[in-house]
Amino acid sequence: GVQVKLLANAQDFWSHLPAIAPNLLVLDWYLPTFGGADLCRVVRQDARWGNLPILMLTHTPEAQHIRQIFAIGADDFISQP
Repeated sequence: GVQVKLLANAQDFWSHLPAIAPNLLVLDWYLPTFGGADLCRVVRQDARWGNLPILMLTHTPEAQHIRQIFAIGADDFISQP
């Protein structure tokens, strides 16, 4: 029952978000063009999408990095191998 929508270009995010209307947002910390951290911060500031659960993918599971993930507003993270 899970539907996944992938965007090849993070710059298309805002134009697709209303049509997709996700229940969960999964972001990679290392997105091309601008980082997932930047996108997470912007989503958190948006009145309509600010409460959307955000899961951050990261390659760096060190404590300082994990604190940054939560500080920018992500709800949780997954450490990638």
